[in-house]
Amino acid sequence: IDSITVRINLDDSLNLSSIICYNRNVIEGNALTFYKGERLKEKRNHYNGILNGHSHSFYESGALMTDVFYQQSKPAFYSWEYWDDIYSLTKYVRQYDSDGKQILIKVFDIKGNFLRDSFPN
Repeated sequence: IDSITVRINLDDSLNLSSIICYNRNVIEGNALTFYKGERLKEKRNHYNGILNGHSHSFYESGALMTDVFYQQSKPAFYSWEYWDDIYSLTKYVRQYDSDGKQILIKVFDIKGNFLRDSFPN
């Protein structure tokens, strides 16, 4: 039988700082971190201690900041970064190779208009 543990961590001011699920002392499932005001800061999915699946981060305003898909703790395929507004317009789209290295960045302005492609070194 698996041993599932949920750890709820508080900061020095006793504000919620994280909720992390473990299976036999290995992170399993969602790991949630929070801003001081207890708004969700990040949600990361783990399988057998390895970052796998969608990870989302949020601005303090609550707006979605990033959406990244991981395989074996490496970014895979594409990721999105959004402007801090109520519409969650795309700021960047990043494309990754099979090793998790960025190979292309598409850049957008605050109105969602495509500006340019950028190729990282």
